[in-house]
Amino acid sequence: MNRVTANLPSRNLDATVAFQGRLAFAVAGHGADWLFLDRRPLEIEFLPHPGVDRGARWSSACVPVADLDALRAQPLADGVSAGPEGTPRIAPIAGVPDGLRMPALVDPAGSLLCCRAEDAV
Repeated sequence: MNRVTANLPSRNLDATVAFQGRLAFAVAGHGADWLFLDRRPLEIEFLPHPGVDRGARWSSACVPVADLDALRAQPLADGVSAGPEGTPRIAPIAGVPDGLRMPALVDPAGSLLCCRAEDAV
């Protein structure tokens, strides 16, 4: 099966492992200059960018997930902010004009991970 993997920046790969691990991502591979994290069916690659400006938010990915409510509940349970400001944070599940529900997670490097229901068209 062919798959697409999102590539996002990391200010610190070890800190990324710790943060994403709280969200049930496991290390699938790690080198000095790359990191693969896995939370089937999601896989994300992180590359080191220690100077990335968290406020610039120049990177993002949109991924389909089976259970949006469970995905959003995990970061909230781990103390990630639910407000519109701050890094990291998770935004509420909001409806977009086409009726999709899309929570958005902003990680410690400022990368935006939008999620949509996997059965949404």
